[in-house]
Amino acid sequence: MSDFRILLDVDGVLGDFIGHTLKGMGTLWSPPDLPGRDDFKTWNLFDTITDGEQQKFCNRLWRKKGWCNSIPPFPAAIHAVNRLRKSGEIYAVTAPLSKSSHWVNERYEWLQHWFFIPPENVIFAYDKGVISGDLFVDDKPANVCRWASYFQGRSLLWSASYNQSEALPPMPNVARVSDWDQVHNEVFLQKLLTELDPAP
Repeated sequence: MSDFRILLDVDGVLGDFIGHTLKGMGTLWSPPDLPGRDDFKTWNLFDTITDGEQQKFCNRLWRKKGWCNSIPPFPAAIHAVNRLRKSGEIYAVTAPLSKSSHWVNERYEWLQHWFFIPPENVIFAYDKGVISGDLFVDDKPANVCRWASYFQGRSLLWSASYNQSEALPPMPNVARVSDWDQVHNEVFLQKLLTELDPAP
């Protein structure tokens, strides 16, 4: 087991939560009543999906048995995680969905099936800032900044349409990445810094 810990968010980074949501909504609504992927400009989906009936539908959809387990993985993420595994131990750090009795088990199964991440390497947490590691990737700016304020490792914001308006603070261990090659470069940089200045 590697001493270098890579922490990866799931929804928006490994799996297409928004695309899966829009597909489900498409069974009842169609454009112009249905938003497009690029219409989401904030991390909170309900800032874009403002219709009350659509919000209720989404809350039911997300908690429907089998929905979590059928989220499409991003193909590039599958290859990237396999490659990252050569550099360190992979952990999925993800928030559980409240009021869902099967979300946690489905997420375990999904991560094992698509990314070969075993249950013991899956950490459920609403506050990801308390999970220690060497490199952290998330699509929520608040999570990235909070994690970076507690740990010396690299904290990376996975770039998406819904976080483009968020300016990252000038912290030396925070960066925005838009593809997996950049993540691999950040891993290389952090491992080099760790070797040059090992923790006491």
